[in-house]
Amino acid sequence: MVRKVRYPVLAALACTTFVCGCAGERGGVAAWTTAVDTVAGTIRVTNTPPQGGVLATLVGVEDLRIGTVEEGGPTAFGLIRSIAVLNDGRIAVGDTQAEEVRLFDPDGRHLRTFGGTGAGPGELGGMQGVYLDHDGLLRVPEQNNARMSTFDPDSGFVGTHPLQLFSYAFRGPWKATFDAAGRTLLASSGPFQGGSWNMLRVYDATMAQIDSVPYYDY
Repeated sequence: MVRKVRYPVLAALACTTFVCGCAGERGGVAAWTTAVDTVAGTIRVTNTPPQGGVLATLVGVEDLRIGTVEEGGPTAFGLIRSIAVLNDGRIAVGDTQAEEVRLFDPDGRHLRTFGGTGAGPGELGGMQGVYLDHDGLLRVPEQNNARMSTFDPDSGFVGTHPLQLFSYAFRGPWKATFDAAGRTLLASSGPFQGGSWNMLRVYDATMAQIDSVPYYDY
């Protein structure tokens, strides 16, 4: 079995297809085996790799590259925080150095830019990335402005909601996701049982916190 899965990978900005193959179907190499038994009342699952080692099952093939080191303008990226791929194939890039969201078509041509440094409507401060929500809108969490800004990919700025980020990613993308109900689930931190714990904070569609789940990070 061979299937292709497309993921955005950052170089200048490169979109790469990973070709996934099952080792059991390539070159007659045996597949992994799984054994299930019970030890002291606990179900135990043991996975054993095939003899001769494990073959690589992912091969990256570059599909698209946006920009080069020598280029300027919207294809010159400073610090890419995250990428959002829209349902129609358009690509939104969050450049936190420029405090901009840049939108490209599926072929890598620049369409428009949202944001810019500031605290006014449609401006961004301390952006932590760009994310696609369940309505097809682009959401941008802002550390410095303590809010979540929302942009329509076609018409631009929609509005903001307050959002206090208790911790944020200095070296990577914002650790959050959206569910089908429009809630935001955010990996954060906060006080719990006399100490500071990691927390999963849950916000409604207006970014009002409705729950928090402390957890220990192993």
